[in-house]
Amino acid sequence: MRIDKEGIWYFRGEEMTRLDIVQYFYKHLRSDDKGSFYIEIDAERCSVDVEDVPYVITSVSLIPTQCDDESCLVLSLSDGSREILDCKKSLRMGRDNVLYSTVREGKFEARFSRPAYYQLCRYIEYDPVKGTYVIKLDHRSISINTSLVSGITGN
Repeated sequence: MRIDKEGIWYFRGEEMTRLDIVQYFYKHLRSDDKGSFYIEIDAERCSVDVEDVPYVITSVSLIPTQCDDESCLVLSLSDGSREILDCKKSLRMGRDNVLYSTVREGKFEARFSRPAYYQLCRYIEYDPVKGTYVIKLDHRSISINTSLVSGITGN
C-alpha cells in the first residue's frame, strides 16, 4: 500500500476509491520511532509507503463560538475527519514552502493542500508592533512561529 503526497491511497498501483475502506485503514494507521508507517489490525501488520506525510488538510474553516465561546479554525482532513487547529504549536513550514500541521492528537503530520493553504492565509496578518505574524480570530491575535514568514509572505 502507498499514500501519495496528495493523500491518495493506492493498493498494488490502483487508486483506492472507497472512502469507507480508506477511513478504516486510517483508523488503524500507526508509525514507529523510525518514521515508518504501517496498518495494524489485531496481530497483522502491513507496511504503508508514504510519499510525504499520511494526512492532507483539504480545507480550513472558521467556526464561530466553537472553542470556549470563541472562534477557531477547523481543519478538514483527507480521512474525512475534522479537528481544531492549534495555531500556536502545530504549524511548520517544510521544504519548498509547504505548510504542515500536526494532527490526530499530535501523532501525525498533515500537509496543507493548496486550497487549504490559501484559506488559512486569509487569517494571517503582520503585527508591526511586535514584528511578528499572527492569526487574527475575532479580537484575538495568536502569534505563530516566525519560520512561517518566508513561505506565507514570499519574503
